[in-house]
This record gives sequence, C-alpha cells and structure tokens, in this order.
Amino acid sequence: VEVENILHKHPKIMNAAIVAMPDERMQEKGCAYVILKEGETLTFQEMIDFLTEQKMAKQYYPERLEIVGEFPMTPSGKVQKFVLRDIITNKIKEE
Repeated sequence: VEVENILHKHPKIMNAAIVAMPDERMQEKGCAYVILKEGETLTFQEMIDFLTEQKMAKQYYPERLEIVGEFPMTPSGKVQKFVLRDIITNKIKEE
C-alpha cells in the first residue's frame, strides 16, 4: 500500500497497483501495474528514480513495471489484484 500511495503522486501515473509475482529464488517479488495519464510514457528506471526521490526504502521497490490501459475491477470499484497476479504469473511462464 505504501508503494502504491507514493506511485499515485507521480505526475505521469493515473493509477497504480502492486501485486506479488512468482520468483524462483525469493518465492515472490513485487510487480507494479500502472495506468499512465494520457500521452505519457514511463520507464522502469524512471519509476525507481521517483521512489528514490520519495525516500522509499529499497527493499520495497517493485522488481517489474507493467503498463496497462485499465485494471480489472469489482462491481464496487476495487482493483481485482488476484486477476493481475494471474496475468503476471502467466506472462512470466511464457517468457
């Protein structure tokens, strides 16, 4: 939640969600899913630089950035993080 809150402050990011993704060595690592504001681009390094500027502890940094156009949502308007976890798990298996 802390990382999400900081990413929401980024001038290029409209929305952010952090989910766990599988990792062979650590079992899980963080993946940042973000929706950018219209016409914006963002690199992984730009995200890390911003977190560093915001004094975020390095152990909380996401290990991956996924830029999407929308999040899967519940009828009540909450992000379905379990769907995002499934997406990144499948993507990693395909890589």
